[in-house]
Amino acid sequence: MIGKALAVGEALGIITSINGMVAPAAIPLPPSEEAIEKIQVLPVALFRKLDRKLALASNGLAAPYPAVAVIGVGSLGSKCVEILGRQGLEKAVLIDGDRLYPHNTARHVLLGNSIGFHKAPTLAHFLGIQHDFDNQEEDSGFTAITEKLTASTNSEIDAALASSGYVLDFSASVSVARALSALDNAPRCFCAFLTPGADTFFIHHEDRERTIRLDWLEAITLRAIVETQELQHSYTRNSSEIWYGGPCREVSTVLPNQKVSLFAVAAAGVFTKHHDSPHARCIGYNLNPETMALEAVEIEPTAPSEARSNEWTIRYDRRLVDQMQSMRALAFPRETGGVLFGVLDRERMSCSVVIASPSPLDSEAWPDAYIRGAEGLKDLVDHVKELTTGQLQYVGEWHSHPPGSSSRPSETDRVALRILTEIMGREGLPALAFIVGEEREPCVTVGWSQ
Repeated sequence: MIGKALAVGEALGIITSINGMVAPAAIPLPPSEEAIEKIQVLPVALFRKLDRKLALASNGLAAPYPAVAVIGVGSLGSKCVEILGRQGLEKAVLIDGDRLYPHNTARHVLLGNSIGFHKAPTLAHFLGIQHDFDNQEEDSGFTAITEKLTASTNSEIDAALASSGYVLDFSASVSVARALSALDNAPRCFCAFLTPGADTFFIHHEDRERTIRLDWLEAITLRAIVETQELQHSYTRNSSEIWYGGPCREVSTVLPNQKVSLFAVAAAGVFTKHHDSPHARCIGYNLNPETMALEAVEIEPTAPSEARSNEWTIRYDRRLVDQMQSMRALAFPRETGGVLFGVLDRERMSCSVVIASPSPLDSEAWPDAYIRGAEGLKDLVDHVKELTTGQLQYVGEWHSHPPGSSSRPSETDRVALRILTEIMGREGLPALAFIVGEEREPCVTVGWSQ
């Protein structure tokens, strides 16, 4: 950078200055070395704003991120999106109807000057000023929708989902995950959430074809919580509350910023590493309070089978069938059975069945009949409810047929199903029964309908 343009003109002999007046030299003179040396020259470093190419290169990434729709930009969502934005994410629609409150700024990306404003558009602006969108594609940028996603989404949210290559769900809402699962035209979904005690964190990542959706990943995660020692306290750790305002309902959960940041890094890292992979992933993380290290527990994302009966959709997997077949084989030549645990979604009339209990000790069994007992059953049901805060519950019965028999219900089975229908129908629940025979797949019946 030249200090003064006038000095350059005078040194080159093309401009003359007399009494403060500047005019072209009548007779240009060759410049002298002395005059040129007096010109003030300042070195200038030229920088460009952060764009996708620079962000990707700075983070050692090659593949660009897909366009995303982000549902929920609270503490976890805002941090994760900020990380992805600094790593090259260039197009995102932020969907959230909440405003920023003072207590949010203890762990949110946005600061005190954003209090009172809607989180989504304010965060979109914050992320946008970091990027040089003038040098990127025309449709790049961060936009916002100040609405909540529900079972019946509005046209603006529908359009946002349709134009995105991914949905990132940080809403920590079961209803949102189930609503996304029910949308056949939604893009592939990635969901991350903390459990109430804030010491356990889960990532649910659908496969590319969406054969394994968020609602099924929810069900197998609950099964893992019951069956896996490392995850059994995921939902039973108590969370504490803090008052942040005067009215009686202005209360929030105590949630240290350091924990949210750790989990946001994990979510951003898994999405960055695997967003282009065709496979589903289901991961639980335990936080070690002494070392602040995250200990990952991989949960096998099995593909569900579906059965339809009396307007209900029943989902189960090969692992559940193998579990029942194994107990059937151990009981030969007698029949056996037990109860089923699963996740009920009454709104969509669906049930994801993931656990079959063994036969209670006081059950009665013969080669052609089975009467389930009840010893220890209440304790088992209560235990499963406690570990999953009631999300995994008793949903029906299962029993086996003897060697050489099919899984078709007998007349005795039909009588039992009618009784089960009457009992469970009082609470508006389906009377679900699995019968396991010689066939590879069980017979699935739902005796109650609306």
